[in-house]
Amino acid sequence: MRTLTSTLVEYQKKSVKNTLYKVDLTYGEDAHAFDKSRILDIEHDEHPYSQKAKIILNNADGALTGLDLKGYQSVISYGLVTSAGKEYQATDPLTVIGQEFSSAPGKLICTLELQGIPNDLMDD
Repeated sequence: MRTLTSTLVEYQKKSVKNTLYKVDLTYGEDAHAFDKSRILDIEHDEHPYSQKAKIILNNADGALTGLDLKGYQSVISYGLVTSAGKEYQATDPLTVIGQEFSSAPGKLICTLELQGIPNDLMDD
C-alpha cells in the first residue's frame, strides 16, 4: 500500500495539476534517470498478478542509441508540483525485458518494454 503526503493528496483534488513522471533505471552501479523532458509516453498497468509498462523515450539527440537497457531494474514514479515542491510516489519495480529503436514522423524513439515480478514468475 502506498502512503501519500498530505500536500500530494491535497493537490490531487485540484482541477488544474502540474503532473510529473520519471523513470529511474539501475543495473549494479550503472544508473540512468529520465523525466518529462525525455519521456514521450508511458503505458503502465498495475494489477495484483500482472505489472507491465511500455515507455517511449525521445532519442532525437541519439543519446540512447549506444545503451542496452535490457535487464535494468526500473522504478516509475508519478507526482505533482505542490506547495512543498516536486513530490513523487514510486510504483513497484519492473525489469526492462525489451528495447527497440525506431522512428516516427519527425522523431527518433526508443521503446522500453517492462514487466514486474508477477509476470517474471509466470514466465518461469
